[in-house]
Amino acid sequence: MIVAQSESHGGNFTAKRSDPEPRPRFSVDHSADFIGGTSFMIPNDDSYLLRILASWATWFFISTTAQPLRLRSDRWQYRLKGQYMAHVPIPDAPESERAIIADLARTCSTLGEQRYQAQIKVQRRLLQAFGKGSDSPLNQKAAAWWELALNPLGEALKQSFKLKTNPMKSPKLADEWEPYLEEKRAEQARLTADLQAAETELNNRVYRLFDLTPEEIQLLQKEVEH
Repeated sequence: MIVAQSESHGGNFTAKRSDPEPRPRFSVDHSADFIGGTSFMIPNDDSYLLRILASWATWFFISTTAQPLRLRSDRWQYRLKGQYMAHVPIPDAPESERAIIADLARTCSTLGEQRYQAQIKVQRRLLQAFGKGSDSPLNQKAAAWWELALNPLGEALKQSFKLKTNPMKSPKLADEWEPYLEEKRAEQARLTADLQAAETELNNRVYRLFDLTPEEIQLLQKEVEH
Protein backbone atom coordinates (compact mmCIF):
# COMPACT_ATOMS: atom_id res chain seq x y z
CA MET A 1 0.00 0.00 0.00
CA ILE A 2 1.01 3.65 -0.43
CA VAL A 3 1.20 5.38 2.93
CA ALA A 4 1.07 9.14 3.41
CA GLN A 5 1.83 10.62 6.79
CA SER A 6 -0.74 13.34 7.14
CA GLU A 7 1.57 15.90 8.69
CA SER A 8 3.40 16.38 5.41
CA HIS A 9 5.30 19.13 3.67
CA GLY A 10 6.15 19.80 0.06
CA GLY A 11 8.96 17.70 -1.42
CA ASN A 12 9.50 14.06 -2.27
CA PHE A 13 8.89 10.64 -0.78
CA THR A 14 12.31 9.57 0.43
CA ALA A 15 12.40 11.16 3.86
CA LYS A 16 12.43 9.28 7.14
CA ARG A 17 11.32 10.49 10.54
CA SER A 18 14.89 11.49 11.38
CA ASP A 19 15.44 13.30 8.10
CA PRO A 20 15.94 17.03 8.86
CA GLU A 21 14.55 18.04 5.49
CA PRO A 22 10.75 18.56 5.54
CA ARG A 23 9.16 16.46 2.79
CA PRO A 24 5.89 14.64 2.27
CA ARG A 25 5.98 11.12 3.58
CA PHE A 26 4.72 9.11 0.61
CA SER A 27 6.13 5.60 0.52
CA VAL A 28 5.21 2.03 -0.38
CA ASP A 29 4.85 -0.13 2.72
CA HIS A 30 4.85 -3.93 2.69
CA SER A 31 5.43 -4.39 6.42
CA ALA A 32 1.81 -5.21 7.36
CA ASP A 33 2.15 -2.83 10.31
CA PHE A 34 -0.73 -0.78 11.68
CA ILE A 35 -0.78 2.94 10.98
CA GLY A 36 -1.84 5.70 13.34
CA GLY A 37 -4.73 8.12 13.13
CA THR A 38 -2.59 10.86 11.59
CA SER A 39 -1.53 8.69 8.66
CA PHE A 40 -3.50 7.67 5.61
CA MET A 41 -3.02 4.96 3.02
CA ILE A 42 -4.01 3.93 -0.49
CA PRO A 43 -4.37 0.15 -1.02
CA ASN A 44 -2.06 0.22 -4.02
CA ASP A 45 1.68 -0.18 -4.57
CA ASP A 46 1.84 1.36 -8.04
CA SER A 47 5.24 3.06 -8.37
CA TYR A 48 3.92 5.36 -11.09
CA LEU A 49 1.14 6.60 -8.80
CA LEU A 50 3.61 6.99 -5.95
CA ARG A 51 5.82 9.23 -8.07
CA ILE A 52 2.94 11.40 -9.25
CA LEU A 53 1.77 11.87 -5.67
CA ALA A 54 5.28 12.77 -4.55
CA SER A 55 5.92 15.32 -7.30
CA TRP A 56 6.12 19.07 -6.81
CA ALA A 57 3.28 19.46 -9.32
CA THR A 58 0.92 17.35 -7.21
CA TRP A 59 2.04 19.05 -4.03
CA PHE A 60 1.16 22.42 -5.55
CA PHE A 61 -2.36 21.11 -6.20
CA ILE A 62 -2.62 19.78 -2.64
CA SER A 63 -1.43 23.09 -1.20
CA THR A 64 -4.25 24.92 -3.00
CA THR A 65 -7.05 22.46 -2.12
CA ALA A 66 -6.28 20.77 1.23
CA GLN A 67 -6.85 22.46 4.57
CA PRO A 68 -3.58 23.54 6.22
CA LEU A 69 -2.83 21.89 9.54
CA ARG A 70 -0.10 24.19 10.84
CA LEU A 71 3.03 26.08 9.85
CA ARG A 72 6.24 24.31 10.86
CA SER A 73 9.82 25.11 9.88
CA ASP A 74 8.48 27.83 7.58
CA ARG A 75 6.41 25.30 5.60
CA TRP A 76 2.75 24.44 5.73
CA GLN A 77 1.66 20.99 6.80
CA TYR A 78 -1.53 19.39 5.52
CA ARG A 79 -3.71 16.49 6.59
CA LEU A 80 -4.09 14.35 3.48
CA LYS A 81 -7.66 13.20 4.01
CA GLY A 82 -9.63 11.40 1.35
CA GLN A 83 -11.86 14.40 0.69
CA TYR A 84 -8.80 16.25 -0.60
CA MET A 85 -6.79 13.43 -2.14
CA ALA A 86 -9.77 12.14 -4.18
CA HIS A 87 -9.47 15.19 -6.44
CA VAL A 88 -5.73 15.00 -7.09
CA PRO A 89 -5.25 14.80 -10.88
CA ILE A 90 -3.25 11.79 -12.07
CA PRO A 91 -2.07 12.40 -15.65
CA ASP A 92 -2.37 9.60 -18.17
CA ALA A 93 0.85 8.46 -19.79
CA PRO A 94 1.97 5.86 -22.33
CA GLU A 95 3.09 2.57 -20.86
CA SER A 96 6.69 3.30 -21.85
CA GLU A 97 6.67 6.56 -19.87
CA ARG A 98 4.91 4.92 -16.92
CA ALA A 99 7.63 2.27 -16.83
CA ILE A 100 10.43 4.87 -16.86
CA ILE A 101 8.78 6.89 -14.10
CA ALA A 102 8.11 3.78 -12.02
CA ASP A 103 11.74 2.66 -12.39
CA LEU A 104 13.01 6.09 -11.37
CA ALA A 105 10.63 6.11 -8.40
CA ARG A 106 12.01 2.77 -7.25
CA THR A 107 15.54 4.10 -7.72
CA CYS A 108 14.72 7.10 -5.52
CA SER A 109 13.23 4.87 -2.85
CA THR A 110 16.29 2.62 -2.89
CA LEU A 111 18.73 5.54 -2.71
CA GLY A 112 16.71 7.19 0.04
CA GLU A 113 16.71 3.99 2.08
CA GLN A 114 20.44 3.49 1.54
CA ARG A 115 21.16 7.05 2.66
CA TYR A 116 18.96 6.66 5.74
CA GLN A 117 20.57 3.36 6.73
CA ALA A 118 24.03 4.90 6.31
CA GLN A 119 23.00 7.79 8.56
CA ILE A 120 21.65 5.64 11.37
CA LYS A 121 24.64 3.27 11.21
CA VAL A 122 26.94 6.14 12.16
CA GLN A 123 24.42 7.41 14.72
CA ARG A 124 24.52 4.01 16.43
CA ARG A 125 28.32 4.05 16.50
CA LEU A 126 28.29 7.49 18.09
CA LEU A 127 25.79 6.34 20.70
CA GLN A 128 27.84 3.25 21.51
CA ALA A 129 31.12 5.16 21.71
CA PHE A 130 30.05 8.28 23.59
CA GLY A 131 26.65 7.58 25.15
CA LYS A 132 27.62 4.70 27.42
CA GLY A 133 25.70 4.87 30.68
CA SER A 134 23.46 7.63 29.33
CA ASP A 135 19.77 7.35 28.54
CA SER A 136 19.93 10.48 26.41
CA PRO A 137 19.61 10.21 22.63
CA LEU A 138 21.70 12.14 20.14
CA ASN A 139 20.48 15.71 19.95
CA GLN A 140 19.38 17.13 16.61
CA LYS A 141 22.82 18.48 15.73
CA ALA A 142 24.67 15.28 16.54
CA ALA A 143 22.07 13.16 14.72
CA ALA A 144 22.88 15.14 11.56
CA TRP A 145 26.55 14.22 11.93
CA TRP A 146 27.27 14.49 8.19
CA GLU A 147 26.64 18.25 8.35
CA LEU A 148 29.25 18.88 11.06
CA ALA A 149 33.01 19.14 11.09
CA LEU A 150 34.87 17.19 13.76
CA ASN A 151 34.96 19.76 16.58
CA PRO A 152 31.33 20.93 16.18
CA LEU A 153 30.29 17.27 16.23
CA GLY A 154 32.25 16.82 19.45
CA GLU A 155 30.43 19.79 20.98
CA ALA A 156 27.07 18.29 19.94
CA LEU A 157 28.06 14.96 21.53
CA LYS A 158 29.13 16.76 24.69
CA GLN A 159 25.71 18.42 24.93
CA SER A 160 23.84 15.21 24.06
CA PHE A 161 25.45 13.12 26.79
CA LYS A 162 26.44 15.86 29.24
CA LEU A 163 30.12 15.00 28.84
CA LYS A 164 32.73 17.00 30.75
CA THR A 165 34.70 17.89 27.64
CA ASN A 166 34.42 17.82 23.88
CA PRO A 167 35.66 14.28 23.08
CA MET A 168 37.01 15.36 19.70
CA LYS A 169 39.49 17.65 21.46
CA SER A 170 41.44 14.51 22.25
CA PRO A 171 44.09 14.06 19.50
CA LYS A 172 43.85 10.28 19.78
CA LEU A 173 40.07 10.19 19.39
CA ALA A 174 40.20 12.80 16.63
CA ASP A 175 42.72 10.69 14.69
CA GLU A 176 40.50 7.62 15.10
CA TRP A 177 37.25 9.24 14.08
CA GLU A 178 38.24 11.77 11.42
CA PRO A 179 39.02 9.35 8.54
CA TYR A 180 35.94 7.28 9.33
CA LEU A 181 33.66 10.32 9.34
CA GLU A 182 35.22 11.71 6.17
CA GLU A 183 34.51 8.41 4.42
CA LYS A 184 30.92 8.39 5.64
CA ARG A 185 30.36 12.05 4.71
CA ALA A 186 31.58 11.28 1.19
CA GLU A 187 29.13 8.39 1.04
CA GLN A 188 26.32 10.71 2.14
CA ALA A 189 27.29 13.28 -0.48
CA ARG A 190 27.34 10.65 -3.23
CA LEU A 191 23.97 9.18 -2.29
CA THR A 192 22.46 12.64 -1.96
CA ALA A 193 23.75 13.71 -5.39
CA ASP A 194 22.45 10.52 -7.01
CA LEU A 195 19.10 10.95 -5.29
CA GLN A 196 18.77 14.59 -6.30
CA ALA A 197 19.59 13.75 -9.92
CA ALA A 198 16.94 11.02 -10.04
CA GLU A 199 14.37 13.25 -8.34
CA THR A 200 15.07 16.09 -10.74
CA GLU A 201 14.53 13.83 -13.74
CA LEU A 202 11.34 12.49 -12.20
CA ASN A 203 9.93 15.93 -11.51
CA ASN A 204 10.79 17.09 -15.02
CA ARG A 205 8.96 14.10 -16.52
CA VAL A 206 5.91 14.83 -14.37
CA TYR A 207 5.98 18.49 -15.42
CA ARG A 208 5.88 17.36 -19.03
CA LEU A 209 2.91 15.08 -18.32
CA PHE A 210 1.04 18.11 -16.99
CA ASP A 211 2.13 20.17 -20.05
CA LEU A 212 3.65 22.86 -17.87
CA THR A 213 5.67 25.65 -19.46
CA PRO A 214 9.06 26.71 -18.03
CA GLU A 215 7.42 29.83 -16.64
CA GLU A 216 4.68 27.80 -14.94
CA ILE A 217 7.26 25.43 -13.49
CA GLN A 218 9.24 28.33 -12.05
CA LEU A 219 6.13 29.82 -10.45
CA LEU A 220 5.05 26.43 -9.10
CA GLN A 221 8.45 25.73 -7.53
CA LYS A 222 8.53 29.15 -5.93
CA GLU A 223 5.07 28.60 -4.47
CA VAL A 224 5.68 25.16 -2.96
CA GLU A 225 8.94 26.26 -1.33
CA HIS A 226 6.77 27.93 1.35
